[in-house]
Amino acid sequence: MKSYKIGIDTGGTYTDAVVFDPLDKKVLKSVKALTSHGRLELGIVYALKELFQDKKAVYRVSDIGLVSLSTTLATNSLVEKKGRTPVWFSSVSVMIWSKDPTSRIWYHRKGS
Repeated sequence: MKSYKIGIDTGGTYTDAVVFDPLDKKVLKSVKALTSHGRLELGIVYALKELFQDKKAVYRVSDIGLVSLSTTLATNSLVEKKGRTPVWFSSVSVMIWSKDPTSRIWYHRKGS
């Protein structure tokens, strides 16, 4: 059974999502959804739904082995000099989800 990966990036205008086949090293499907500021989960959920709308797709939800989420919102804010300027980032949190509970990663680092 193949195991596919989903990558999601929440940006300033769009939330992009892809299904990637790591064995064939190719993107099977990509979608864009509008980013909903203040409710980022809306764009993420819409993008995920769009990935699985195609009845002819070779992948199913049960075939997904990894979901990775990233955002460029903080970087965009700094580059575009919009909003408040942060003095430092005090913490970093990342969760990488996998079907295999032994390979799930939760990383949290507090800055000083």
